[in-house]
Amino acid sequence: MRDLQRALQHLSIDPGIVDNKMGPKTAAAIAKFQRFAKMPPTGQFTLEVRAAVQAAYHMMRQFETAQAEA
Repeated sequence: MRDLQRALQHLSIDPGIVDNKMGPKTAAAIAKFQRFAKMPPTGQFTLEVRAAVQAAYHMMRQFETAQAEA
């Protein structure tokens, strides 16, 4: 959960305090990400959500690295 919360923060989606707990702010952040990713906005942490957040996070990191090298 902590990694998910940090990844959401990096994607500029506020999960609240990074506390490794599934609270209402984390659920709202997941739902916001799901809407952005064209997924049903359930706010639930699933393997599908985890994979999509990880993919978006890694894509963002690659973009940032490319921008820094340009």
